[in-house]
Parts: sequence; C-alpha cells; structure tokens
Amino acid sequence: MNFEEAYKQLEEKFKERVVEDYNQLEFESVFLPNVAPKGPVDYILIAMEPSLKGWAQDIPDAREKITKGFRNFCGVWLLYFSISKFLCRDKETYYLTDLAKGAMETNSKGAGSKDKYNEWFPLLEEELALVAKPNARVISIESKVGGFLSEKCLDGHVGTIPHYSGAGAGYRGREITGREKEFKKFAASLLSVPSYSHKPYQSCETDHVPIMVTPTASQKKLLFDYNVRFKRILNQEKLGWRRWQQK
Repeated sequence: MNFEEAYKQLEEKFKERVVEDYNQLEFESVFLPNVAPKGPVDYILIAMEPSLKGWAQDIPDAREKITKGFRNFCGVWLLYFSISKFLCRDKETYYLTDLAKGAMETNSKGAGSKDKYNEWFPLLEEELALVAKPNARVISIESKVGGFLSEKCLDGHVGTIPHYSGAGAGYRGREITGREKEFKKFAASLLSVPSYSHKPYQSCETDHVPIMVTPTASQKKLLFDYNVRFKRILNQEKLGWRRWQQK
C-alpha cells in the first residue's frame, strides 16, 4: 500500500469516527477532509476541530460543499504565511489537521469536548505515524490543544501557537512585551504580504491565488506572535517519533 492509499484508508476511519461521535456522544458533525500531504512531513500543526462558521450554513450545506471539493483550513492565510516565512526552511514541509475531524457549530455541546478528543486520540496517533517524518515535530494550535497533547505525553510535541481566528484577537500581541522595539521594526516591514483567496468548493492545494494585502494592526500582532513562537520552537532540540513507531 502506498502513501496515498494509506491516507485514504485512514480517512475512512475518520468518517466512521464521526458517525460514532453521534451514536456514542450525540455530537452531530460532518467529516471535513484536510488537504492530503504528498508524503511524510517535517511539521504537523494540530487544532481542535473544524467549525462550520464562515463557510457553511448548517451540516447539510456543509456536506454539499465538501462533495464539491471544499477542504479544511482554506483561507487561513495568516497561518500559511507565518509557517512558510518563519518556520519552514530548506524546503521543509508541513501538514494541518485537527484533534477531531467532525465540523460542527461553535455552540455545539461537542465543541471542545475532552471526551470526544479522547475517542479521537488513537486515530490521531495513526495519522501521525503515517504523515510524520522520523524527526518531525508537532505544534499545537491554541492552549487547550496544547494542554491535551501534553497530558497525553505526545512525542514530538514542541510548542503551542495562538489560534488564527479573529475571535481571539484580544489575546494577540502577548509576545510584544519586552520586545517593543523589535515589534515596531517587524510591523514596519509588513507593508504587504501574500494572502490567498479560494474559489468556492475548490481544494486549497489546487487553488492558491496570491493576493498582496496590507495586514491590519491586529494581524501584525498575531504575525509577530507566530514569528516569536516559531523561532522558539526552532531553537529547541529536535525530538523523534518513538511511541507509535514502536507499535
């Protein structure tokens, strides 16, 4: 079985787990595929679970758009730019995923459920075993994910970055304290950066259309946070994947 076949087989398990979320936990959601990597990667960034907010009116609408090609993490240009600019070097590769793969309303009782994450964790380990290079590193997106992965003693988990959502804009800029002069110079350098727009229902991977935009003051704070966090991660000793590779 090659990588592509193994990934598709894993996606079938994700779909089955979404059904079990409803049968066991009564959490209604819809499986939202990620953009599949071409092969094992250097960095895996993990968020909580997909949200329907901003791209689907409800679950039936989400199913229709997914069928037409919509994929997870489309349009998160602040994160894409930061990964390519501050993290990946020498043609390193990355992969974005979630603890749980079922997209749901943000006010759903299943959103942020630790019980749900515990049910998904064995599949996350399978996913990492497939997509991670031997010295790959895991970066959690948001502190709740970071705390969960730390509790699980996840091998290769090296740090946490803020979420890219505008809902957390009030927390942006935490890394500026003590680095005010550095931030001022950094912000002045961001006159324009590449953003991405996506035609409806098309894959992120096949529909990257660069648009140069000027970040807002809030976005510059988030980009600075990412810059500092990624530099901190790069300065850490590389960790190997041990637990699932030994299984």
